[in-house]
Amino acid sequence: MDKQTLLGIVKHSHDEDDRPTWLADMVRRPYSFRYYRAFVALARHMNPALIVELGTNTGAGALHFRHGAPTAKIVTVDITKTSPHRCKLIEQADIEYIIKDSVEAASQVDGKIDMIFYDANHEYSNVMAEVAAWMPKMKEGGIAFFDDIRYNVEVRPQGKSYVSTHNKLLEVGEETGMFRAWTEISEQHGKEAVEVKEMHPSTSFGVILF
Repeated sequence: MDKQTLLGIVKHSHDEDDRPTWLADMVRRPYSFRYYRAFVALARHMNPALIVELGTNTGAGALHFRHGAPTAKIVTVDITKTSPHRCKLIEQADIEYIIKDSVEAASQVDGKIDMIFYDANHEYSNVMAEVAAWMPKMKEGGIAFFDDIRYNVEVRPQGKSYVSTHNKLLEVGEETGMFRAWTEISEQHGKEAVEVKEMHPSTSFGVILF
């Protein structure tokens, strides 16, 4: 996949939504979380064999990946479990749920990764440790997503608005730990690095193309 294909799929995903009601209802702010629809569209385009998500949270991300890639092996990792109801949905969707530190979990996943989403602890040191553990597993032609690399100030120009690291409000203009990591990751990994603003109204995603 190249940059133009990526951006085209993301843009088109905003216009079409074939998610079942139960899946769409998991996301209470559809505009803010339109990246879930982009994940569905990108998974369909890539037809991946292995998808990894670091940071399960409510399980919405993993379940959207499943909607876009019905036959893929999907692994979601978090240090704590989500609610029993969401755990059941994840299990029913045949998604492997690893409850462990995201760096330690890398040794449990075999095979080359087509798609990975970095959305665990956003602190710089944690992101860099995750990259060291997971990047060697990427497949040529694969894609890596990094959440919250830059807060888009023009959207919410006043005050503290966006949670960047866990339980930490970000001052306008303040760099996230993820952004600091991104500036290094984007220079060291993959064939092309793209900052994508269209996946979320108030933060940019970093995307590495392999």
